[in-house]
Amino acid sequence: MARAISIGALLVAGAVSGVSRAQTCVDGLCFTDRVQAGEIDLGSLPGGVAVIDYDGDGWMDLYLAGRSGLAHRLYRNEADAMRPGFRTFVDVTAGSGLDLGDGSARTGRGAVVADIDSDGDQDLYVLGELGTAVSAGLLYRNDGGRFTDVSVGAGVRTTGVHPESAVWLDLEHDGDCDLLVGYTGGGGGRAFDLFVNLGDGSFVAENGRLPALGVPSHNYSMTATDFDGDGWADVVTLTTAIGPKLLRNVGDGAGGRRFEEVGAQVGYAGLGPAPMGISAGDFDNDGDFDLSITDGATGTSFENTGGGFQKITPVESIFGWGVSWLDADNDGLLDLFHAGSFARGPMHNKLFRNLGGGVFEDISPALNDTVQDSKNAVRVDIGNDGRPDLVFCNPAGDDQRTGLLENVSATPGAWLAVDLVGDGRLVNTDAIGAVVRVRAGGVTRHREVVSGSSTCATEDLRAHFGLGGAAEADWVEVVWPRRGSVASRTERLDGPIAPGQVLVVEPRCPADYNADGLIDTRDFLAYLNGWVAGESRADLTGDGQTDTQDVLAFLNLWTSACG
Repeated sequence: MARAISIGALLVAGAVSGVSRAQTCVDGLCFTDRVQAGEIDLGSLPGGVAVIDYDGDGWMDLYLAGRSGLAHRLYRNEADAMRPGFRTFVDVTAGSGLDLGDGSARTGRGAVVADIDSDGDQDLYVLGELGTAVSAGLLYRNDGGRFTDVSVGAGVRTTGVHPESAVWLDLEHDGDCDLLVGYTGGGGGRAFDLFVNLGDGSFVAENGRLPALGVPSHNYSMTATDFDGDGWADVVTLTTAIGPKLLRNVGDGAGGRRFEEVGAQVGYAGLGPAPMGISAGDFDNDGDFDLSITDGATGTSFENTGGGFQKITPVESIFGWGVSWLDADNDGLLDLFHAGSFARGPMHNKLFRNLGGGVFEDISPALNDTVQDSKNAVRVDIGNDGRPDLVFCNPAGDDQRTGLLENVSATPGAWLAVDLVGDGRLVNTDAIGAVVRVRAGGVTRHREVVSGSSTCATEDLRAHFGLGGAAEADWVEVVWPRRGSVASRTERLDGPIAPGQVLVVEPRCPADYNADGLIDTRDFLAYLNGWVAGESRADLTGDGQTDTQDVLAFLNLWTSACG
């Protein structure tokens, strides 16, 4: 439960690195609004927000969507020539391909990012509704930094429906990302479309893999999370009128995958009014992923009890929209940001510091922002300095600018960011759906790589870890979203690993069974020994058995060196 901040915990600090005016800090933790200070201009678009490294330079850029008739904007993260050591954002929409007619005519309430064609650059899906023709879906293929609208040719343009949410996931672990789009209200008579990636950046709707759910009055947002720890990404939705739905990713009995609805069975029920933002994070460091949901009252939270959920009330929020888990002070515990509000405002954005033991402290004054009607929001590290920042839009009220709260904490603490890069064959290039674990100071912390959370947004896809008081990380472990048993997909990078870096990690070829960096006869012999012994990691097909199909799968990988 929340508790008040003692007056003694607050201080005014003008000497904190990066702070240009007096700031309120809480134990050294504070943010500054770079937009309100006049240092950065991100315009005033009221739609979806996506973090995207569109040019692949390792600095996170921003895509901001808006209402129809407005050109959606792309902002490049660059060094600030006027302020050495700082970063800024430059509008590079003109000539990017995102400024052409079809996109500008469409409302972009949400935006999600994934590399759809495995070419190594990040593409973009925008809800993109055109009200006059009741058609929707904008898919932009990134061709080396310039975008091409491939919505119709790729098969994701829909008619007669009103999209409100979307998420990318690799449904079958076949190495490319599939798209789930959620609809709201009448028209079309369905709650979702599941667009399955054919491997070449084109898609086909396979709604037979979805359960019958009825038509929701709203499908505000959703996120993908492996809630039951079976190694497959599930989808938690914020639907109203038909009740909240949890779509578990299960086998279809024929070697494929489908979704079944299990919300009521696992305790995911009873959301507050107008549930509008969702984020999954392991706030108690117990190895499973918990939920924070903003709504039209005080918010709703669910603790994951190991494959099921129990409703809890760790914070008392406000009428909120965007929501993010972030370790703002790098103490190793995930803190919580709620963006609010819209239509019942103005209400202040909220920041809750995780004190451990299920206790959160409202430290919202540390945000140092003005009172605004905030909506879409994302977590992003704009300076690659290990201090998570926040971007949010303000679609109503007197101040409709997009805000950027930069984390300028004086004592940021030890941290490590893990940037996963899939091979584009066995693992999708953004490693969406991966689970990352970092062991440091006797504690193992867990993150997921997710594209689609908050209020239909894309947050920084890099997994960020505060290390608490640890001086280094003992190891980094990744469960890659590829075919095979969880054991066969789990790889560990042993330390010690120095903090204060963005660590790029790529998957090993599963044919390198002895993990010596070579693929040779010793791997073949090691695999046969593991197969005879019934090792779970020898199950390369992921069917729960070690049989001749696994040997054939290994031989295929071994002879091709995973090519």
